[in-house]
Amino acid sequence: RGRKRRPSRWCEMYRVVTMSRLPGKWKNEITPYLVGIMDGSFFHSVREITVCASPQTGKSEAVINCIAVAIDQDPGPAIFVYPDEKTSNDNNEDRIQATIKASPKLRAYMTGLADDMSKDRIGLIHMPIYFGWARSASSMANKPCKYGINDEVDKYTDGKRETSAILQTKNRLTTYEGQEKHWIISSPTIPTGPVWKHLLSAQVRFDYHVKCPVCGVLQRMEFGQIKWPQREQPGIDGKRHSEDPELIESGRLAWYECPHCLAKWNDYERDLAVKHGQWRDRETAMELFAYLGKYLPAKIAFHIPSWLSRFVSMSKVAATFLRGQKDIDEFKNFFNKHKAEPWKKTIVSKDKAEILSARVDLPPQTVPPEAIALSFGLDVQQFGFWFVVRAWAPYMSSWLIHYGFLASWMEVERIL
Repeated sequence: RGRKRRPSRWCEMYRVVTMSRLPGKWKNEITPYLVGIMDGSFFHSVREITVCASPQTGKSEAVINCIAVAIDQDPGPAIFVYPDEKTSNDNNEDRIQATIKASPKLRAYMTGLADDMSKDRIGLIHMPIYFGWARSASSMANKPCKYGINDEVDKYTDGKRETSAILQTKNRLTTYEGQEKHWIISSPTIPTGPVWKHLLSAQVRFDYHVKCPVCGVLQRMEFGQIKWPQREQPGIDGKRHSEDPELIESGRLAWYECPHCLAKWNDYERDLAVKHGQWRDRETAMELFAYLGKYLPAKIAFHIPSWLSRFVSMSKVAATFLRGQKDIDEFKNFFNKHKAEPWKKTIVSKDKAEILSARVDLPPQTVPPEAIALSFGLDVQQFGFWFVVRAWAPYMSSWLIHYGFLASWMEVERIL
């Protein structure tokens, strides 16, 4: 082993990717947001790293990279814990073993013995790597480790075991207290799921801020700024409707609108914005390493929505959202797999009598005598405007007076 390098730099020099749409030498520019996660994981104060992320964002690859770096630069026993035995076996063979064998630097640490590449253990000349799964306490027992990885924790067995699998992994790290690193990674499911609970309990939560390729302003990408075209003409019912999600996704019709300069980014420009981004603390907006250096946190967390990934088009995000307006499973999928947030089902009362009791017998476009003001709301679309007029009483009750669709600014002026 030579001098230690930054983990992200080490990966570009020695990591070879096998199971990927882009196989070959690791390139940080493909997933720039993983650089901060890899380098931040090895900051001297950090002990626990939570990564709450959408699928296809590379979260598992980032942790595999960290273990690859540890093999060469800071060896110690490691354990990967997966939801079940099959997932553990598959990841061992297809990802971890493949990573070691594909890299000449890592391959030099192999013993050459067939028994040292088994389904539940990899034996290197200077450290073992164990594999366990959440449904088997014995697969995690009696293995003192320096590194622990709990992967896809929200898929662990329901009930008390989902917590104990993480705690058991943590207990394996006790021998190396003060040197240990513990990664907890998953896509979220529900608010009480393990990854979301660990995200909220971390000392600091980091969001990735991208840099607008036009105005240069660093900003957190929000779903509300992902836009898509509307139909040019009102439908047969006289109303305008959102474009068909299939058409939006297949035609790649969505874009991101910078809230600062209103520039419209396509997917390529989104990738440029991500390339020049950086991680910032959610509360103070302090840059990742400035924060780590000042506050020396032990437990840190990263949040990664899907629209940061070059492998997910913004049109796919928009289409999933639109499908979710008619299909609750799609809406849940939008929250978990794209926003990387937990799904919480909300039931709204739809009691018929309760709804009808709010009606008043006012003729259309009639202002009641109790009103002291009118408000006019205008929703500017690409081809026209939705509008609504409400009357307001001093105690904040209100009445719907008028609403509809306007085709031109001339019609807006006329109704005003």
